Amino acid sequence: MALQEEDRNNKEAMRLMNRSIRASFQKTGIVHYDAFSGMGGKMSFALAVLDYTNTGFVLNCMHSREGCFLYIKEVDAGTTDTPLGAEEKEALERALGYIND
Repeated sequence: MALQEEDRNNKEAMRLMNRSIRASFQKTGIVHYDAFSGMGGKMSFALAVLDYTNTGFVLNCMHSREGCFLYIKEVDAGTTDTPLGAEEKEALERALGYIND
């Protein structure tokens, strides 16, 4: 009887962990680039962060002498409603596993 109860508890714990894992961010892709020619150092980057269902966001940080500009675009099932720049698209493709280094 005690073993059956422990088995039920373990199965429920595993279901909860599986649900949590699927809801967490699991996939990432990052691209470093020079947003403005001649700035050097590739201080800008695009970062894609996705969950199990390929839903998440693409964060684009553009560095210049005047400051840093940050943009975020939502991703739903691997696609966006907002057009992506080349670096953002590459970061998303890396997170989706289309590009491997």
